[in-house]
Amino acid sequence: MKSTIPVNFRLVANVANLNQIKRIYVQFKTEGQCQNLLSQLPSVQIMTTSSNMISLEKFQTGEIGDAAIIPQSEMSGLQFPLMKNHVADQDDNNTRFIIFKNQPANLNELSKQPLDTNHFKAPLFVTPSFNDQPGTLYKILGYFAKAKLN
Repeated sequence: MKSTIPVNFRLVANVANLNQIKRIYVQFKTEGQCQNLLSQLPSVQIMTTSSNMISLEKFQTGEIGDAAIIPQSEMSGLQFPLMKNHVADQDDNNTRFIIFKNQPANLNELSKQPLDTNHFKAPLFVTPSFNDQPGTLYKILGYFAKAKLN
């Protein structure tokens, strides 16, 4: 199943004004989507992280003058001295998800659904349900080979 979810980013800081920010945590992909805001902060040290949740965690355990850019959805209920919504360069950001299920798909039904494209790339994170051991990656990739997915 394919699904899209709108993504909006928010700047949070533990200071009252943008000019008081000294360091900002931002996930590598988010950084590329928020260049307009970051260009307004030329003297701020940008700390690139591997995930939005790491950006939030580092900000929350950081020092006065720290900030983070994170998805607005992660901020419901939290309050900080400075919170600026919709800081992405584009208003129509979406994340695409493909949901894999543990039961066989109805190929007849799926073949009737139009796809936006026949070719796409997407990151895939797999958490094996069995103990990590030699051959784990081979076992996982074997399913893709059997399905003729590259």
